[in-house]
Amino acid sequence: MSSKFKTPLANKKDYLKEAELLIHGDREAEYGDNLMNHRRIATMWSVILGKKLTALIEPEEVAACMIALKVARLSENTKKKDSWVDVVGYGALGGEMVSRIEAEAEEQIKIDNYLKTQMGHIDDSQA
Repeated sequence: MSSKFKTPLANKKDYLKEAELLIHGDREAEYGDNLMNHRRIATMWSVILGKKLTALIEPEEVAACMIALKVARLSENTKKKDSWVDVVGYGALGGEMVSRIEAEAEEQIKIDNYLKTQMGHIDDSQA
């Protein structure tokens, strides 16, 4: 086992556990909330690539691009265990981000509907 890994990497559970340890340990401590960090990256990439884009980059697309980067590296060397761990980690982060973004959108709809209702009550009382 390489000293850089927290667990021996022998089977799929080991890879999942290693990715989980990275996501909820070192990486989270170093970079903060994953959705906020990926939003920051998406903003920076959108600025850098601005003239070439037709739309802004979304946080989950950052995760997908990072998976593509890791797969590109794996195409050169499929024995690179940390790239396999990173693919698992970015996949988990991407899926979680989609769920969180959907939940935020649903919450915003509730807030908007509530505000519309309240504004209707204000208009009715002034009539």
